[in-house]
Amino acid sequence: MRDASLKKLNLEGNNIGDETLIYLVDKAIRGFRMEFLNVSRCAISDFGARSLAKLVFECTSLRVLFMAYNRVMGRGGAEIARALKVNSVLEVLDISYNSVGGGRTKLG
Repeated sequence: MRDASLKKLNLEGNNIGDETLIYLVDKAIRGFRMEFLNVSRCAISDFGARSLAKLVFECTSLRVLFMAYNRVMGRGGAEIARALKVNSVLEVLDISYNSVGGGRTKLG
């Protein structure tokens, strides 16, 4: 289904977890021109962060991504950082209140 009408999705606080997030990201990349996504406080771990990194890498319309207050650790944070290297359109990324720093995960 190609439907460019869904541009903003706010799921903050819905505790959707990784599996639901992965499903939604797959649909956002394939079917919509997502510009704004808020998945803060959604119980997302490194597993789900990998899917968000895929979104950041592939979605050329995404301008804002809020993913604060989740359970993303070093590996998930590193995946997001790698995706940011090639993304030139994302203007806002809020990854606060996750545990992405302080580890030995390499970005390169």
